[in-house]
Amino acid sequence: MGSFTIFDESWLSDSLGVKTDSYAEQSWTETDIQDEYDFMIGYHKLTKENACEQIELAREKHANFALRNLKRLPGSYGSMDSSKTWFCYWAMHTLRLLDREVSDETANNVMDFIECCQDKKGGFAGAPGQLPHLAPTYGACMALIEIGTERAYKIINRGTLFEFIKRMSVGDGSFHMHEGGEIDIRAVYCAISVASMCNLNLSSLFKGTAVWVRDCQTFEGGFGALPDVEAHGGYTYCAVATLGFLNRFDMINMTRLNSWLYSKQYRYEGAFCGRTNKLVDACYSFWQGASYPILEMFSKNENKPFLAPKLNHIGLQAYTLFISQDPFGGLKDKPKKSPDLYHTCYSLSGLSIAQHAGKPDEIIGKEKNLLVEIEPLYNMTKKPSTVVKSKGKKKQVSKHVLIIQHPANTKWYDNTYNDKATCEEDLLKGEELAAIESEAETIWQKDIDLYHHNKDSGMSSVAWMETVLSKGTFNDKVSAMQLNIRKSPVHSMNHLKSLVAICEKKKLRNLFSSVKLLKDMFMVDLLPTTRKLIPFSKRPLAKLVEGNEDYEKKLVMWKFESDLKDIYYKFLKALDGCSGVTVENVSTQSSNLLMDLLAERPERESEILSLIVNQLGNPNRQSASHIIALLKKLLQKHPDMKGIVVKEIEALLFRRNIPIRTQQYAAGFLTQIELSVMDKDLAKSILTIFFSLIKTLISQKNVECKIMELLIVGVYRILPFIKEKIEEMGTELESLYKLVSLSKYPIAMKTLRLIYSTSVVSGSVSDQFYASFYRFLLREPNQKLQKDLFYLLFTVVKGDSNFERQRAFIKRLLQMALTGMPDFVAEALFTIGKLAEINKNLVMRKKAADSNIAVAKDGTIIVKDEIEVEEDEIYYDYDVDADGKVVKIEAKVDHSSLNKGGWNMKCEATADKNQSKSYNGHGFNPLFANAHKACDLELFYLTSHYHPVVADFAVKLLEGKKLTFEGNFKEDLSIIRFLDRFAFQKGKNRAIARMDRQKKTIKNLAVNSEEYIKTEEQDIPLEERYLHRYACLKLGGATKKDDDDNDSINSDEFNDVLNKYTGQLDKFDMNDDVDDDEFADFDKEFIVKEKSGKKRKRSDEAEQDLSKVLEGLDSDGEEGDDSEEEVGFENQGSDSDDGADSDEEMDVDDSDDDNPFLGEAPLSKAPRSSKDLFADARQNVDVLDDIMEDLDNKKAKGPTRKISYKKRLGKKK
Repeated sequence: MGSFTIFDESWLSDSLGVKTDSYAEQSWTETDIQDEYDFMIGYHKLTKENACEQIELAREKHANFALRNLKRLPGSYGSMDSSKTWFCYWAMHTLRLLDREVSDETANNVMDFIECCQDKKGGFAGAPGQLPHLAPTYGACMALIEIGTERAYKIINRGTLFEFIKRMSVGDGSFHMHEGGEIDIRAVYCAISVASMCNLNLSSLFKGTAVWVRDCQTFEGGFGALPDVEAHGGYTYCAVATLGFLNRFDMINMTRLNSWLYSKQYRYEGAFCGRTNKLVDACYSFWQGASYPILEMFSKNENKPFLAPKLNHIGLQAYTLFISQDPFGGLKDKPKKSPDLYHTCYSLSGLSIAQHAGKPDEIIGKEKNLLVEIEPLYNMTKKPSTVVKSKGKKKQVSKHVLIIQHPANTKWYDNTYNDKATCEEDLLKGEELAAIESEAETIWQKDIDLYHHNKDSGMSSVAWMETVLSKGTFNDKVSAMQLNIRKSPVHSMNHLKSLVAICEKKKLRNLFSSVKLLKDMFMVDLLPTTRKLIPFSKRPLAKLVEGNEDYEKKLVMWKFESDLKDIYYKFLKALDGCSGVTVENVSTQSSNLLMDLLAERPERESEILSLIVNQLGNPNRQSASHIIALLKKLLQKHPDMKGIVVKEIEALLFRRNIPIRTQQYAAGFLTQIELSVMDKDLAKSILTIFFSLIKTLISQKNVECKIMELLIVGVYRILPFIKEKIEEMGTELESLYKLVSLSKYPIAMKTLRLIYSTSVVSGSVSDQFYASFYRFLLREPNQKLQKDLFYLLFTVVKGDSNFERQRAFIKRLLQMALTGMPDFVAEALFTIGKLAEINKNLVMRKKAADSNIAVAKDGTIIVKDEIEVEEDEIYYDYDVDADGKVVKIEAKVDHSSLNKGGWNMKCEATADKNQSKSYNGHGFNPLFANAHKACDLELFYLTSHYHPVVADFAVKLLEGKKLTFEGNFKEDLSIIRFLDRFAFQKGKNRAIARMDRQKKTIKNLAVNSEEYIKTEEQDIPLEERYLHRYACLKLGGATKKDDDDNDSINSDEFNDVLNKYTGQLDKFDMNDDVDDDEFADFDKEFIVKEKSGKKRKRSDEAEQDLSKVLEGLDSDGEEGDDSEEEVGFENQGSDSDDGADSDEEMDVDDSDDDNPFLGEAPLSKAPRSSKDLFADARQNVDVLDDIMEDLDNKKAKGPTRKISYKKRLGKKK
């Protein structure tokens, strides 16, 4: 060890001829230092030559001094009551510098006191019950960290501390010492040092701080408390340390700072002063001395290195050991001062800096005086804590032990921490959260590295696994990754990410196997069965204290669980992407896997459900149908999820720009949900969705889409479950009336049925429904919905208690019957007959006394002219009385408006003026149609209908008899049925022939068969008796050969028969008396023209008549395969499935020429009985006989060859 020159008198200050008070005080201080130095030499019995080698640091005395002050402060410290946390720090830091162990009792006492000083809103006060302050917060945190136990770390509430520091921020980079307190650079240092040591985010709290600190540098080079304030040693340290935390030394003038620091260490004393021309002070050994190692440390790490100042570490050690050290314990400011805990702490801190600034042989007093090295940025000892246990034994923790170690045959989630934040105070947010999450990531990665590099007895298997992962086939790599994941999921996250990445690439070759493998791993090994994964941000991180035994393990497990949650969501998105693959098998299997995960694990169930529901929009129809089936299975397994699924479907239905086809599938699923009496609220929610969607479609003018029918069916199905809540749906039901008026016949029909069913359930049918239904009857009926119409009409009229309204519906139905086809007219009359059985007054028969129908003596019907008597027009004069009220003072009758001429008015002049009006057939409200005041004239017209069944029904209704019909109106009374009776050739379809054999009835017998001819006339149905008569008269004596010829009629010949028959009927009036000979001549002429082969040119009128007949045949004969099940009075108890796909309405010809009963009926004749209805049938028999005879002659000549279309076209040219 070399010799040092200390307290060299050549470095004493010189007045330079100017003696001032400062020079005088400096001279006295130098003299006192010289005297103190001599005293220490004598007291320790040293010589000046060997003083630097033999001087000792009184460790025990200084430690005891600190402990005495920690237990009980002297009375002179009464003014320091608001800085008691500082005393805790000074004492604990002193003991740590001296490497003195502290008993657990002392440490617990200190922690108890500091815990009492912590404020609920964050930060620490100087003493219990006082306001939080940045300076005591710094002292409290430093004291707890110096103690270094788990409990000490837990005391610091990092969450509220972050908020406290944030509240103290001024906004320009500076800080208040306390709320509303002073602003200086000490507050900035206390805030940033506490935030740094507690791992709070610096960038969010200290924006602009570097600039503000830079502005505090003075022209001298040091830093003041504020900008433009004198430089000071303590403020300079705070500024340098703050810029060190921010790594922004490029903001300051380094040359001036080095010069200023150098000038503040006096050459004679070796110690520092705080300001220019001030005396030395032992505390500046740290405040000024700590700036040197900080600058030196950053000068080597900067991109632009700078020259750091050099510390006179020998002089600083000499001053501390010879001058500042008190022989009885403690360190003092300067000679003739008393020792105190503050100067003891910072003098020893400065001594530690000086000792570690030079070489080991430059330590005064050798290693026996060496103190623990400190971290200059914090003034915190670097040596790990050696305190707390009174025995002084520390538990050693191996650095090569894994943090995460799970027992064999257990799942990772059985060995984790399920803590979850219960309040906002437990959470960390923002940058603070990012900081601790980054720390967790670092710890986790170190544990992963240790896991993969840890050499144990299974090293050979590990080596083999690494080889497979690097050089094996795809399947081998996947298997190896699977084994690693199952062995230790926490240490195999990279393998899991790799497998998910394979699924995201969508390479079909390896896609499905990887997806299925991952699904199995998530369900078996990774996802908890009874709970969801918890994200890192939802953990009680504010309660987690660094240094805790489980601190690192909790961070790692919580971070792993959070990342696993994110990886699982990526896997779900990859599965959803696979569902859109064009390969149908992959798409279907992916949907199945998603459904399995949803049904078996609670994790991400809302996201999975959303992904599955979104697949209802898959362009592939089979995929969408498959999704509906999966959702139905899900609800069967988890009925409690019905509400959640319905909400997700609702979100899909009302999403913007959603295709109508997707809405159709979604609405179809809602109609298939199985409900029970306990699902009333759910049923109401679904019904609200249906009505909202109906309103949306109406507003979009899209009422003819298939989804509308589906919605109507869905509403109809749900109504029974919400009987008690139908009244609450009044607003929604109003939208259905608009749908009736806007939509086509099929949808309007089903809507009316729905409204009526709803009204019946609620207990009252509104007048608005009757008016809507009444107007609806004016629309041209749809043949496919004919039975539904009559069933609804029967139900509505039967359930109505208002006779006037019932009569209005009967009257309108009769009006419809006048223009309908035979099957429609017959069923309409049959409906009226059923209603008449309930109330015979519903049919208004002839009443000569009070109607416009008169019956003559010969039985003929006479229709009188309807006369309407206009009421007198009365005009009233009004006046205003004295009170300002309007009063009627006179009434006058305007006789000028009366018609003076005509026998009608003369005879009615004395009639009652209150006489009611006549029937209004064009009104919209059935209540005011006055149908109860008019008789059913339409029945008299229908008695002359060309179809015998219709005429028979009309006669029976007029006679008040009961109507019966055992067949099917649509099948038995249709035109195609009439034509089928002349198809004598046997059917080619064996199945149809077999069915005919099974149901052997008269209607199925051929007209020319012997059995049919021999049947008695009374056993023949009414509608076929004219055919029976024809068969008996013309076909009864036919030979076997004739039968064979008739059986062999081909399609071409049958078309010729139809052409002849329809052509003759066009010119033949059923009501005219035509001579048989005249008709025979016409027929003969027609046959001669046909045999001559000449072209018969039809007139324009004949072509129109033929086209009308053909149109009638086509419209009546075209039946779609998807037509809905018919429901009529023969099956009134059942309901029909409204499944008609076509919205086209049947075109019915309205011309009077084709419907003879639309013209003037022979009103001069009385109603005919059922025996006289077939007077004209004999004429029809003669016509058919001539046609069949002509056909026989044609067959005798042999078959004719049919000319092709091209040849006919050539002939025309």
